[in-house]
Amino acid sequence: MNIDPRFKDPSWRLENLYFIVDKSGNKSKFKPNYIQRLLNKETAKRKLILKARQVGITTNELLKMSDYVFFGKNKTAMVLAHEQDALEKLFRIPKRAYDYLHPQLQPELDRGGGSRFAMYFPKNNSRIYCDLENRGSTVNWLHISEMAFVKERSRVLATLESVPIDGIITIESTPNGLNEFYEAYMDQDSNYKKIFYPWYFQEEYAISNHEIKQSDLTEDEVRLQKYGLSKYGVHISMDQIAFRRFKQRELKGMFHQEYSENDATCFLTSGQNPFRLEIIKPMYDNAPKPIKLINGIRIYEEWKKDELYVIGSDPAEGVEGDHSAAHVFKVSTREQVASFNANNLKPSEFADVLIEMANLYSRAYPPLLLGVERNNHGHAVLLKLDEVHNYANLYRTRKENKKTELEEMKLGWTTDRVTRPLMIDVFIEGVENGTIILNDRQTLGECLTLTNNEGKIEAEETKHDDLFISACIALQMCIEEGVLDVYSDIRGKIKS
Repeated sequence: MNIDPRFKDPSWRLENLYFIVDKSGNKSKFKPNYIQRLLNKETAKRKLILKARQVGITTNELLKMSDYVFFGKNKTAMVLAHEQDALEKLFRIPKRAYDYLHPQLQPELDRGGGSRFAMYFPKNNSRIYCDLENRGSTVNWLHISEMAFVKERSRVLATLESVPIDGIITIESTPNGLNEFYEAYMDQDSNYKKIFYPWYFQEEYAISNHEIKQSDLTEDEVRLQKYGLSKYGVHISMDQIAFRRFKQRELKGMFHQEYSENDATCFLTSGQNPFRLEIIKPMYDNAPKPIKLINGIRIYEEWKKDELYVIGSDPAEGVEGDHSAAHVFKVSTREQVASFNANNLKPSEFADVLIEMANLYSRAYPPLLLGVERNNHGHAVLLKLDEVHNYANLYRTRKENKKTELEEMKLGWTTDRVTRPLMIDVFIEGVENGTIILNDRQTLGECLTLTNNEGKIEAEETKHDDLFISACIALQMCIEEGVLDVYSDIRGKIKS
């Protein structure tokens, strides 16, 4: 039997043999869109793709993987889903590709049709399956879907190890804040080709029923047009501007996450972040690496003889997911010189860490001023610092006793409805105007994932703000020591 030579070409097969169900729910022949055509020209075996939502990356790659096992021998293709609920949706693509393939071209399927999310073809010993982690076998082609939303990083790393050096790996995701996917995308020393597809590459993202003219565009929209033209040679039409305005009204602050326009601002997901992100983001990207790591304490500058230091800390309960955090700040420059954070740390263990941090930056008596948030679990930390370690310079909150009309001194920093917004406002202003220097990337990362929740500045859902809060407390310790220092100078001059 003569076989059409075109059948030997995977690119021809992709565009001529496969059918999909489109967004309208209709069966249609697969024809790659502009983004899919661009991706299919990429020859790198390892690709990391940052994309806008629903531009067809997953469909395109899963069809190519399906073709790879339908027409290949001894091949294994795996799709790693970011969550359990995504398994069925993802596997539907290769399953339909097989079902809609001409019967004479369908490889014989294993008796019973394979498991729920797997197809095995015994005659060519090839398979494709969708799972949350690798089953232990070698994977020749791996596709990781929505990597930025995978919560268990370990299953990604374990699955990547199953792909040989000459295997194919495609990782794709919409952005989801500054997590591991962001770190992988920004990594300059990487085996992956980084690819970005903004939403305006997608032809269907346009609305024709509008009256928008070029003269009606905002400065932001004109800037976007210029960026698209200069960066990608793409002219963003009025129809696309109309689509953008519609989606911005619909998604509010989440628009740049779902419909990425460039590969920097799309990672900054919150529309309610209290910081000016254009200031914090470069600080995060250019943050230095610690010069030393001592028992989990990240050192950015070592102790200097003529400098005064303070510590601010935010203790946690010590249960899973809860973080204790602390920083050393240099008073003269208000610079962060050391940082620490850890979860599952008991209050007594955190007290020991604080003593170690204090010893690293104290060489005389009394030791540096140590501010521990007294709320909740801070009491146990303060108790050990005071009664076991006999630490001589713990910060004390001044509070007037209305009954006795005397001022009381309570161990620790009190964060309440009055002090919390004040210390946060002062900290944000100081970071933005450059009077506070942050060196720790983890701290800056928390600054980037804060949100204003009905007036309360706190971490976004699934994120943390322990390093941020402890840095705010450290700044208050700097202010406290600065006042005492000035007072000491004045008192000394009076005596002389």
